Amino acid sequence: MRVVVIDNDALEAKQSYYFSKRIPVATGLLIGRMTPTRDHVLALVQTPDEDPEAPNTKGWDAVDETWVVEHAKEVQRMMPGGLCVMGIFFFCPADQVSSGGTKMNLASSILRKIARFQDVSGGIDAGGDDGSERLFFHMCSKTKRNMCKALPVRDATKAAHPAELKTQPDLASALVSLSASFRFRLALPLLPNGHAEAPLEDKELWKGVQGQLAEQLGAVD
Repeated sequence: MRVVVIDNDALEAKQSYYFSKRIPVATGLLIGRMTPTRDHVLALVQTPDEDPEAPNTKGWDAVDETWVVEHAKEVQRMMPGGLCVMGIFFFCPADQVSSGGTKMNLASSILRKIARFQDVSGGIDAGGDDGSERLFFHMCSKTKRNMCKALPVRDATKAAHPAELKTQPDLASALVSLSASFRFRLALPLLPNGHAEAPLEDKELWKGVQGQLAEQLGAVD
């Protein structure tokens, strides 16, 4: 059985938001790291609205499989080394994600499409795991109970099976972070040539700053 450890603060923040806003249905991505011994979920990233200016559609009518998959692809492309899109989550009543039901089949389809993209793009570092499974995490919108399953994504004949779910505070503190910086000197004339009495306007000054920055940053590649 897979052991899935989820960041307690991230989980509580997401649930509190959904319950306080009385959101009936929501979908999103699980971000973290997969290993042979246990999986660590660091963040739950909600699927954005496909059209923010459109009327607010609630419920499953607002969930589009293609849009969820495209969001996962874009997020996967932005992942630093060692992290990946591990799976997806649904926030809805428990009876809507029963095994063999329409919504569970939707989750399976989404996970397999994400996995195919990751296989082609090389976008997943499973940390020694064979990468044959992805996670489905469910938050019940009625009872506040959580459930996690692991889905075999390379064999459509195999069904999802339960995973052992644990929570732990501040999971991200165990990650190693790297940062880099560099210094350069930037000098700009505040008065245009030949017009000592006419100082540069703000937009002209900002244009000069942008040009100098582009020149300096172009040397760092």
